[in-house]
Amino acid sequence: MMREYEECYIAHLDILGFKQLITNNSSCEKIAEIFDEINTQYDITENKQVLVPHDSMRYKVMSDSIVIFISASIPNALAALIHTCAYFQVRMLRFSPPVLIRGAIVKGKIYSEGDVLFGQGLIDAYLIQENYVKYPRVILPMELIDKLSDSQCIKDLFVIGLLFKDYDYVYCIDYLKMFYGFSHPKGTDKELALHISIMLNKCFDESVREKYLYLQSRFLMYYNEENQTCQNNQQQ
Repeated sequence: MMREYEECYIAHLDILGFKQLITNNSSCEKIAEIFDEINTQYDITENKQVLVPHDSMRYKVMSDSIVIFISASIPNALAALIHTCAYFQVRMLRFSPPVLIRGAIVKGKIYSEGDVLFGQGLIDAYLIQENYVKYPRVILPMELIDKLSDSQCIKDLFVIGLLFKDYDYVYCIDYLKMFYGFSHPKGTDKELALHISIMLNKCFDESVREKYLYLQSRFLMYYNEENQTCQNNQQQ
């Protein structure tokens, strides 16, 4: 049987600070727990409806890089991939200390069998993530979203705020929207705020600081909104 490429939506994710986790003598168990989260099985839903078949999302891990992909022939595939990336980012924020993720999603051709994964789509996703994504966010090319602007599933993502256009006119997944949409077990919102403060106080590497300054600006927006909502509810 001739092997062929498959058209997929592909997310190439990078774990920020992974080299520091290794060199800081973090235990093997602690680092392995990050990758355990990738294999956590859950249904991808929107408006309480399952978006795609349970086992349609596929994963590959390569050191500090994670590739998540799904066949473009599956209805709602892109929306499901966006949800998956957002939920993974949320779970990483709940680590102690929080783990930051950056990445890119593209549509392209790849071949996958066993441990083998290659194709132009994988290269495109990697190059965007490596060359254009400085901050802890997952971005999507404008042409990808614009082509699907009539899709109700994509429209719904903008309505619920999981997909948005950032200050630099780049489409991004708003994982903090999901982070604040859920409860905060064990005070993870306060842990995240403390982690951001510690990093900005002790780190003077400009490339690291700009990542945390970006995260702080996004975090404070939701943090202040949530506190204002709580105050309004108490006054009522």
